[in-house]
Amino acid sequence: WVKIIGKQSEHEYQLKVIDSGLFQNINDPDRIFEANFTTKEKNTDEHGYGLTSVLNDIKSLNGSIKLCDFNGHTCFDITFRTAKLS
Repeated sequence: WVKIIGKQSEHEYQLKVIDSGLFQNINDPDRIFEANFTTKEKNTDEHGYGLTSVLNDIKSLNGSIKLCDFNGHTCFDITFRTAKLS
């Protein structure tokens, strides 16, 4: 399952993307956004570029993403600053 929670304040939009994966099963959370890093078996077709691409896309929009624990489940906290209109 996947759950998405959105929140807006005066200065930012925040999304939490939570899935059924257990946070404790991520052995090396500091490396999760590195290219070639994967939590999948080494003999699969997974190459570890997905979260690196997501990070780069979010940064290109002046946003941020971080891995967090949400009641024991894997969560990605994504934040975008709101645009100032003149």
